[in-house]
Amino acid sequence: MLVRVLSLAMRCGVCAFTISSAKRVLCNRERGAALLGSKATGRIVVVTTAAIPWRTGTAVNPALRAAQLAADTQHQVVLVVPFVPIEDQWLIFPEGVTCSTPQQQEVIIKAWAREHSGLQDVDFQVLFYAARYYPASRCIFATEDVCRLLPQEEVCNV
Repeated sequence: MLVRVLSLAMRCGVCAFTISSAKRVLCNRERGAALLGSKATGRIVVVTTAAIPWRTGTAVNPALRAAQLAADTQHQVVLVVPFVPIEDQWLIFPEGVTCSTPQQQEVIIKAWAREHSGLQDVDFQVLFYAARYYPASRCIFATEDVCRLLPQEEVCNV
């Protein structure tokens, strides 16, 4: 079931899903916080196929969604994004911008989200998966199993 949810997440470009005690899975691109409710608790995982500082819709929208969900709900929010090697970063990031480590890119993602969301506190976790950029398709593809990054004790019964 988890693989199907992640597959849906990849097709949507950005998908927010929460794993609660009821093991409900919600996916909505437009009304995430409204559907989840501000009083509910749990974990929201936003999975995407691009990351800031690449300024494409599949990088920008999930970063803003994670920041807003973290601010509007009591959920723990996790943004799952690709980390591409420096030789690929030269092809997709703005000129002169590279990240030698995922931690360096996390700082950039959170600073960008803070600046562009207008929120002072962007309290979400960033989780990276290994990926490569393929110029022929202009896409980033995972080079590891993204499902293995998620806490298995929480998702095994979804």
